[in-house]
Amino acid sequence: MENPIVKRLLNELAEEYKKDEGYFFSEKIEACEGVQDEFGIYLEDFYSGHYLTSYGFEILAHFGFSRSVHAILGLNDKNRFVEEASRTAIYAYLTLYIGCQTCKCTQGQSTIKMKRGMVHFAFNILTAHDAQVEQLGEFIIDGLNGANCTMQRGEYDSYGAWFIIELYSIYSDKEINKRRALYPKDGYMPYDIVLADWDTGDMEQIDIFVTLLATKFLESATIPMNENNESEKRANLEIAHIQLFPYEILTWLKLREKTGLKNPKTFTHPLMNTPIAKMFLDIKEPLPKPTELPYAKELLEKLKEKCPDVEIPEWLEGNTEQVLEAKKEETQNNDIIPDDFLK
Repeated sequence: MENPIVKRLLNELAEEYKKDEGYFFSEKIEACEGVQDEFGIYLEDFYSGHYLTSYGFEILAHFGFSRSVHAILGLNDKNRFVEEASRTAIYAYLTLYIGCQTCKCTQGQSTIKMKRGMVHFAFNILTAHDAQVEQLGEFIIDGLNGANCTMQRGEYDSYGAWFIIELYSIYSDKEINKRRALYPKDGYMPYDIVLADWDTGDMEQIDIFVTLLATKFLESATIPMNENNESEKRANLEIAHIQLFPYEILTWLKLREKTGLKNPKTFTHPLMNTPIAKMFLDIKEPLPKPTELPYAKELLEKLKEKCPDVEIPEWLEGNTEQVLEAKKEETQNNDIIPDDFLK
């Protein structure tokens, strides 16, 4: 069964890959002219407020995710995907971790919106970074409960984001104070229907739920790209990547898997049959730490200058490149995804 929205988004990405010529997708992320241009704008604004450090990692996470998708759809390269996705997971982690930490010196102001933040949280769940997930999950739920400024107690209409954090609350047995948080007031179909029976053992029912969620997920699919507007085209390209990444569904399935529940081997909805969905479904072990993390050391050093009380993860303290260099052997010897996952 073919879905016209999925087909269009795949075609749009394929066209962009043909025209890119290394602007966003050259071999090294720091060599991409597009990354340098957009990240350079961020760095120019950095000194207006150190809280923007979190946004710097968010920019890098978005670029990294786009590049991991390109590794599959544009290059058909498993090793490149693992490299890009592992780096993206760290950038996503730092987006939330640093965002939570800088609450200490920004008078309780947070720049992390719930919907965006849950994409970063989901990415760490899907790449099996359990220790990071546990740490972030505690930060996020404490924030929703009003104990810190992370995501400002949530957003009433971020339904997919609430679906993810409620699933994680059940999985981790960490309670959310729904009276204090900005919890949806009138339910949020179809997510609440799935939550009520999230651990069902009925494979047909799971597939029905997946179809409901996938249909909802595609409702906000973007209009075709405007070839005459570069900024609009880039914005649409980013959204096209996200629209083909059913992270809400994948997170539900991954958390089911982690609790020992079985999931269907195949799905009816086409969104779950793209290489993007399949590459995350096939991750069974934690992706290794990346061997390179461009821009991280610079951002973290600037952060420490402006916000010295922020705690930086021990494995990123000091010389970031040296710390990550020690992970190379682990990366090279860890076959995370089966060789036939691209077929």
